[in-house]
This record gives sequence, structure tokens and C-alpha cells, in this order.
Amino acid sequence: MSIYNEVISLPNFGYLFEDESGALHIAILGGHSCEATEAYEFVESICRLHSQMEQLYSKDLLSVDDKTQLAKYMKRMQSFCEKRKIGLHSLAEQREYIDNLTLEEKIQIEKQIGMYNDCRCFYRDFIHRS
Repeated sequence: MSIYNEVISLPNFGYLFEDESGALHIAILGGHSCEATEAYEFVESICRLHSQMEQLYSKDLLSVDDKTQLAKYMKRMQSFCEKRKIGLHSLAEQREYIDNLTLEEKIQIEKQIGMYNDCRCFYRDFIHRS
């Protein structure tokens, strides 16, 4: 999987990962154009929503209600991620950022890409068609 290609094919979403020292990093990445910002505005909201998504997504079997809720969470996450930090704003900057992640950090991002892709399918299947 090319993480960069996957990320830029998606809307802007918040990605959270821990580095080798256990420090939490937040990066808004995606292929949709947006404004540049000095700092993220909704850090607490992104972290809280991300945690809710991962907790629900990690269930062994997702019900229709779970999938619908994940689709709603995904849309809310998009609304919090309408700006990317300076240094992560352009596609080239995002590629460099991703290329400089450790293997473990990339694995964490890959899992989130899978979750976001599934949530987009849930949105299409359970929200958009309603």
C-alpha cells in the first residue's frame, strides 16, 4: 500500500499516531484543497472523535447501527479537518512527511486509512442512500 497515494485519494482526515517515545502526533492529511493554518483549531475534538471511531470500529462484528454511527463520525471528522498546518499543506509536503515516518508510525496510519475507507463505504450505503 502506498500510504501517500491512499491519503491523497481521501478527503482531509485527522490521523493520530504515537512515536517511539510514546508521544502522540496529530496530522491532518488528505487530497482535498483547504486553507493553511499555523495550528489546528479542533485538537481535542479530533482526538475525542478519533477515539470514539477506533473504539467502535474495533468491534468484531459491526451492526447496521454501528456502521451508520461510524459514517456520521467520519463526516464530523471531515468538518474538523478543513485546514492543514503549514508544512503539511501541499501534496509535496504531505509526501515528505509520510516518507519520514517510521515503519511503526506508517502502520498506524495504514490502519486508519482502512477505517476511513470503510467509513466512506458505510456513508454511501447507510447515509447517502437514505
